Amino acid sequence: MRKYFEYIGLITLMCFSFFMTEKTAMIAKNTDEIMLEIKDKYASFEYPAEDAKIIDKEIIPGKCGKKVNVNESYNEMRKIGYYDDKYYQYDNIKPTISLSDNYDKYIKQGNAKDKNIYFFIELDSSNIALVLEYPFKNYNFIVNSRIYDEHKDIIEHLMKDNSILISNSSFKNYKRIAKDYYSVKKETIYCYNALKEYSFLKSCSSNKSYSISKMSLVSNQHLLNVKKLAQNGSFIKLTLNTELINNLQLVEDYVSSKGLTFQTVKHLEEC
Repeated sequence: MRKYFEYIGLITLMCFSFFMTEKTAMIAKNTDEIMLEIKDKYASFEYPAEDAKIIDKEIIPGKCGKKVNVNESYNEMRKIGYYDDKYYQYDNIKPTISLSDNYDKYIKQGNAKDKNIYFFIELDSSNIALVLEYPFKNYNFIVNSRIYDEHKDIIEHLMKDNSILISNSSFKNYKRIAKDYYSVKKETIYCYNALKEYSFLKSCSSNKSYSISKMSLVSNQHLLNVKKLAQNGSFIKLTLNTELINNLQLVEDYVSSKGLTFQTVKHLEEC
């Protein structure tokens, strides 16, 4: 019996010692100058989530909010030994109305608060060879299953710096291409549904692929027409021909001069 009480006392002492150590460490942490400065300033580095906007069957992405993770931020700053707001660590706050809950809606444009612009080019057998004549980067190429399969070397070349969208396809072809695309890019493929076919929308939404339908079309006088359309979040579809290849550097220079950034559809996502 005596040994029993000795064991109980030893365990109690160990627990108390552990508690006091943790308590002392917490007090030291909360009175550390770095922690005090974080607590004084972190609120100005946070911002709330912005809900997506839904108009009938279309959606405009919102934006995830950012909340400072105080403890993780402190741990990072302790490693360097001083306060530096570049080392803040954040947790995402998902919008209440979110793109990720509405795969059955067509994305209308990018978020107008982001200075991003999205250019799309549809490939077919008559123009696909032209893509090798220009160093495309951060464009979005639309292909059907036949083009995807018959020109796999060109598609894989484009994947390195761009995104591919699959246009109206059967469920079987969509699933096969989506799996193949993910194995290369580690991204979910987007769908281009020009005709707004319900069966294709259902295939894509059931597999958590976003869909795009309407966009502004520029088929000639590319620089002049892009100037009329270029703004935050714009979706612009360019007709790929020799005229475009000859003028694309001017188009890119103009877009950059407006402070806009070429982006792939991956950047439509809210977080």
